[in-house]
Amino acid sequence: PNGTQASRSAAVKPAADRFKGRYKEALEELQSAEEVLERAKANGDSSGEHNTQIEIGRAKEKKDALELFKKDLGTFVRMYEFLSQIVDYEDAELEKLSVYARGLLPNLKVLDLQEDIDLSAVEMTHFSLKNKRVQKINLKNGTLDPENPGEGKSKETKTDPLSVIIEKMNELFSGDLTDQDKINYINTVKDKVMENDAVMQQLQTNSKEQVMLGDFPVAVTDAIVDTMDAHNTLATQALSEDKIQQGFAKLILDVIYKEIGVV
Repeated sequence: PNGTQASRSAAVKPAADRFKGRYKEALEELQSAEEVLERAKANGDSSGEHNTQIEIGRAKEKKDALELFKKDLGTFVRMYEFLSQIVDYEDAELEKLSVYARGLLPNLKVLDLQEDIDLSAVEMTHFSLKNKRVQKINLKNGTLDPENPGEGKSKETKTDPLSVIIEKMNELFSGDLTDQDKINYINTVKDKVMENDAVMQQLQTNSKEQVMLGDFPVAVTDAIVDTMDAHNTLATQALSEDKIQQGFAKLILDVIYKEIGVV
């Protein structure tokens, strides 16, 4: 659906404001009830303590319901973006809902009722410096002979292939995923691609550039779809943007070349 950023922001603002208002209200109720509970405990008011515990439970239910709504909305956005790459729903209303939800989600921000500490009235009158550790440095007279141009020695840097793969995956993908998650995912897709005999034959007989122009990118996409249940988060991103998909295909190609010994 078309529309400027301003119009999309205006469309989601009422719902975002309602969410923020209800969330703030729930937090305020929870904070107020917890303060009443502390006073009831201090005064030995068991009846008041019991009633306040009920109020705290209700406030937490309101807060949890709003947080669950935000979580479910995020799940819907990710799943629709992923599945719509595979299935043509032919549903304009569902597509509109997806666009609306995607615009609304970043605006559903949780609030913190703790106020910032106001230091504007604080005046610094003294400060002190304390020695935590004293160390004697022995400096001697001497000379340093400069190296002549061209005499510098290069230092060979050993690069861990696994760390390079992880670095490239981090450039392509985002999200709360461990390095092992990413390694497992790339191995899963790689193994699936290597089941394709025709593509593997192309790898053996063509350059890397030629392979990327052949059936290999499609084979990687097919492998992503086949493994979507196990690695949904990464698969969603791999199928949502052509830049990520192409970068991931090249990365898979490098890993396969290394495994089969093709330079």
